[in-house]
Amino acid sequence: MFFIACGGGGSSSVSPPGTKPDPPTPQLYYVPDVFGKTELEAISLIANAGLTSGTLSYEYHDTMPFGNVIDQAPPKSTSVAKASPVNLTLSRGPEDPTDPEDPTDPGNPKYPGRPPDPSTPDPFTDEMFVVEGGKFLMGCTAEQGSGCISPEYIEHQVILSNFYISKYVVTQKQWREIMGTYLGYHCFLEAGNNCPSAEIFGYGDNYPMYYVSWEDIQEFIKRLNTLTGKKYRLPTEAEWEYAARGGNQSLSSFRYSGGNDIKEVAWYDVNSGYRTHPVNDETKKANELGIYGMSGNVWEWVSDWYGDNYYSSSPSTNPKGPESGAKCLVYRNSNWVEKPYCRVLRGGSFSDVAEAAQVSTRHSEDPDASFLNVGFRLARDAD
Repeated sequence: MFFIACGGGGSSSVSPPGTKPDPPTPQLYYVPDVFGKTELEAISLIANAGLTSGTLSYEYHDTMPFGNVIDQAPPKSTSVAKASPVNLTLSRGPEDPTDPEDPTDPGNPKYPGRPPDPSTPDPFTDEMFVVEGGKFLMGCTAEQGSGCISPEYIEHQVILSNFYISKYVVTQKQWREIMGTYLGYHCFLEAGNNCPSAEIFGYGDNYPMYYVSWEDIQEFIKRLNTLTGKKYRLPTEAEWEYAARGGNQSLSSFRYSGGNDIKEVAWYDVNSGYRTHPVNDETKKANELGIYGMSGNVWEWVSDWYGDNYYSSSPSTNPKGPESGAKCLVYRNSNWVEKPYCRVLRGGSFSDVAEAAQVSTRHSEDPDASFLNVGFRLARDAD
């Protein structure tokens, strides 16, 4: 992907990437995808990206595992007029068995990245914590106060077996190691030419992977399990809440994962700067199990179908959610929109109010959708 930084006398008709926080200076604008284009087509796309004249600086982000790659970095800056030639050399990347232009490609066209190298070590070996099973009260317990919403009102007892859960949410580096794709690619799939500079919402090896749907994550888990021979999965909603509450190590009932002072444990709309933060940022406290980020930073997909009334009929031992999805409402463009089914999100995010980060809060979303504030962590059965 290419971004252009407009300075000097430049102007553009392209909308700035996001309105909060204020975009950096010089202004970054997304240039339509050049991968798979010829050199002349790429030059045309860049030169006609809405600029009239001025000084351009080019930045290259997210070397994709297919298509064109930069052989020579373009000049740091150059004065150009609209449609002026751009001195940029593009060439075909290294041979790739999942090249989308290869008609013999057996891979899934939605996930064009290379499969993981068989010698790749399991990136989660040292991050999976065993959670001893036990009994707990799930739902709107007393310490959650007035922050509860109707789908979590019913307090009910749950009994869980032992399981593993990851210390952190999955990072951009871990995703790249398994899927071969980068954050910017998934941003482009979701937002197209409106995809902002990835840095705005957090970009780097130790930042959460976001812009991935529940369905995307199933492909990630499939590849990870093929690589490792293990059986990773998403946590169930009950496992997630039990771990967020500190499991059987909890000495007190906290509103948020790890404490009652949200600023000590979570990145949310007041303190986040409207962006994600590294998963291993230990300026925020872990909970009693040593798990980080279960309140705030990014919402987390769990395995369960969503059901408003599920708590009133769920089994008490190892509940796994409804057997199928039901109609649900999601928020789109300032309106509530009905979807035929949803999966569950937990934990709140950097862009949400404190109540969203409470350990009981549950949210419904379309499993095919992806967002700038939604990621995931892994679980698996105890050996």
